[in-house]
Amino acid sequence: MIEQTYPSKRAKPMGFLTSAKSRFFSPVEVTQARMRKITVEEYIRRDKIIRTEWNACPFKVGDTVYPKSQKDYIDYGPVEITAMLQSYKDTSIEDEWPKNDNPFILTIKPLKGNRDLVFCTANWVVKTNPHLLLENV
Repeated sequence: MIEQTYPSKRAKPMGFLTSAKSRFFSPVEVTQARMRKITVEEYIRRDKIIRTEWNACPFKVGDTVYPKSQKDYIDYGPVEITAMLQSYKDTSIEDEWPKNDNPFILTIKPLKGNRDLVFCTANWVVKTNPHLLLENV
């Protein structure tokens, strides 16, 4: 049997131009960056900072923790963690990014008195109470 082939009349697809610096962004990343009026690279950088801090945070939702400083402990007392920020897309669009790149990833609620929610960083609180005084020892 004799076979004969003819070249295709369709235009050959051009290959993608890629380089070591090129990166494709997801539609979520592009949309979130446009809503915040920042570049996609900056959105990814901020999201990575929040995810890294969330993974390194020794606390979980429902933990009772204590403010590190004596003044804050007097103002708030023991507090409970009510929420943790896991991604930059979970923040409000109006929120400004802190200059020191240390975002507020914890939402806490005082156990006594003032019931307002407080936003703080993970290093603002500690697991054990350093403010207890041992008397008559």
